[in-house]
Formats: sequence, structure tokens, C-alpha cells
Amino acid sequence: MDTSSSNKPIVTNQNPNPAVSLINLESLIKNALLKIQNLKEEIKKEKEMFEDGLNNDTVYNQTQQKLIEATNVKNETRKQMLKQPAIITVSQKLKDLREELKELQESLSNALQQYRLSSGQTQIETDSGEVLEIVFTARLVKKRAH
Repeated sequence: MDTSSSNKPIVTNQNPNPAVSLINLESLIKNALLKIQNLKEEIKKEKEMFEDGLNNDTVYNQTQQKLIEATNVKNETRKQMLKQPAIITVSQKLKDLREELKELQESLSNALQQYRLSSGQTQIETDSGEVLEIVFTARLVKKRAH
């Protein structure tokens, strides 16, 4: 299976007519969505065949069963340990730190968007002299019904 073409960036034709450019861009987006959907379906089929091949092996199935049993023991031990006050304290601290990190990352993202719009710059230099590029990622999500 050749996937080299799917790794290439989408290049749009710089048409002077904005309506035609928009239609072409929309067509590129729809084609990319269709290709992604088809590739996901193909991956799902191949994964099923892969899993079926593994599941037909006796040694693999026995090893898998041992793994399930060991995982159950591990999970029960973890559940007991999570009741200890010291572990509860550390767990809460981790949760708080992750939340703080998420908030700082969102704040940085907003500041970078403002910086890029205000300055027109796509790079920023840190105090240590390192030049970092400002990169934004767009993705599509299904629209929620309101």
C-alpha cells in the first residue's frame, strides 16, 4: 500500500478570484476528509485481521490470559494503595499541577494568537536566545446541536 501521497501537504492554487479559491479550498477539504475516512476504515479492517491472526495462536492466548490475571492483581493492589493518605495527597497534588499546566498552556496559546495578530510575526525569541516558531493546528469536530 502506497501512502506517500497522503503525507504530502495540501497545496492550493492561488486563484485571484476569491469565490473560485474558496470553492477549490472547500473541495480540497472534502476530498481530504473522504480520504481520511477511507483510510480509517482500511486501518480498522487490517487491525481486525491482525488481531484475528494473534488470537488464533494457543501460546498467545495462554499468555494473554496470564496477563489478564496479573493485571487484575495489579489493579486490586493499586486500589488498596490509593486509600493510603500519603498516596491520596500526592495524587491530589498531581491533579492540581496538571490542571495548572493546562490553564497555563491555554493562556500561552491565547497570548501567542494575540502576539501573531498584533505583530504579524510567526516566531518569538526566548530570553535564552532560542527562536521558537508559532504554530497553530486546525481540526474539524462535529457541530453540536444547540
